[in-house]
Amino acid sequence: MNEGVKERVVFLESELDLSKGKIKEQENRISELSNENNQNNLAEAFLKNNGNPLEAKLKINNIVREIDKCIALLNR
Repeated sequence: MNEGVKERVVFLESELDLSKGKIKEQENRISELSNENNQNNLAEAFLKNNGNPLEAKLKINNIVREIDKCIALLNR
Protein backbone atom coordinates (compact mmCIF):
# COMPACT_ATOMS: atom_id res chain seq x y z
CA MET A 1 0.00 0.00 0.00
CA ASN A 2 1.37 3.40 -0.82
CA GLU A 3 1.74 6.17 1.76
CA GLY A 4 -1.23 8.21 0.53
CA VAL A 5 -3.60 5.28 0.83
CA LYS A 6 -2.31 4.46 4.33
CA GLU A 7 -2.91 8.05 5.45
CA ARG A 8 -6.40 7.98 3.99
CA VAL A 9 -7.20 4.73 5.82
CA VAL A 10 -5.98 6.19 9.13
CA PHE A 11 -8.02 9.35 8.55
CA LEU A 12 -11.16 7.39 7.71
CA GLU A 13 -10.73 5.13 10.74
CA SER A 14 -10.49 8.16 13.03
CA GLU A 15 -13.58 9.67 11.39
CA LEU A 16 -15.41 6.38 11.93
CA ASP A 17 -14.44 6.35 15.61
CA LEU A 18 -15.69 9.93 16.02
CA SER A 19 -18.95 9.05 14.31
CA LYS A 20 -19.43 6.00 16.53
CA GLY A 21 -18.88 8.19 19.60
CA LYS A 22 -21.45 10.71 18.39
CA ILE A 23 -23.96 7.94 17.69
CA LYS A 24 -23.46 6.55 21.20
CA GLU A 25 -24.02 10.02 22.70
CA GLN A 26 -27.20 10.45 20.68
CA GLU A 27 -28.46 7.00 21.70
CA ASN A 28 -27.89 7.91 25.36
CA ARG A 29 -29.71 11.21 24.90
CA ILE A 30 -32.63 9.46 23.19
CA SER A 31 -32.85 7.03 26.11
CA GLU A 32 -32.82 9.89 28.64
CA LEU A 33 -35.53 11.77 26.75
CA SER A 34 -37.62 8.63 26.41
CA ASN A 35 -37.46 8.04 30.17
CA GLU A 36 -38.34 11.66 30.85
CA ASN A 37 -41.25 11.44 28.42
CA ASN A 38 -42.53 8.28 30.11
CA GLN A 39 -42.40 9.98 33.50
CA ASN A 40 -44.24 13.01 32.19
CA ASN A 41 -46.90 10.82 30.59
CA LEU A 42 -47.40 8.93 33.84
CA ALA A 43 -47.70 12.14 35.86
CA GLU A 44 -50.09 13.62 33.31
CA ALA A 45 -52.25 10.50 33.38
CA PHE A 46 -52.54 10.72 37.16
CA LEU A 47 -53.36 14.41 37.05
CA LYS A 48 -56.02 13.98 34.37
CA ASN A 49 -57.73 11.18 36.24
CA ASN A 50 -57.69 12.81 39.64
CA GLY A 51 -57.21 16.52 39.13
CA ASN A 52 -55.40 16.58 42.48
CA PRO A 53 -51.60 16.85 42.33
CA LEU A 54 -51.17 15.76 45.96
CA GLU A 55 -53.24 12.63 45.38
CA ALA A 56 -51.24 11.87 42.23
CA LYS A 57 -47.97 12.27 44.12
CA LEU A 58 -49.19 9.90 46.84
CA LYS A 59 -50.16 7.30 44.26
CA ILE A 60 -46.76 7.56 42.57
CA ASN A 61 -45.04 7.19 45.95
CA ASN A 62 -47.10 4.07 46.64
CA ILE A 63 -46.13 2.61 43.28
CA VAL A 64 -42.45 3.32 43.98
CA ARG A 65 -42.73 1.62 47.38
CA GLU A 66 -44.29 -1.43 45.76
CA ILE A 67 -41.50 -1.57 43.21
CA ASP A 68 -38.92 -1.29 46.00
CA LYS A 69 -40.59 -4.21 47.81
CA CYS A 70 -40.46 -6.31 44.64
CA ILE A 71 -36.79 -5.51 44.13
CA ALA A 72 -36.06 -6.45 47.76
CA LEU A 73 -37.82 -9.80 47.27
CA LEU A 74 -35.84 -10.47 44.09
CA ASN A 75 -32.57 -9.75 45.86
CA ARG A 76 -33.20 -12.42 48.52
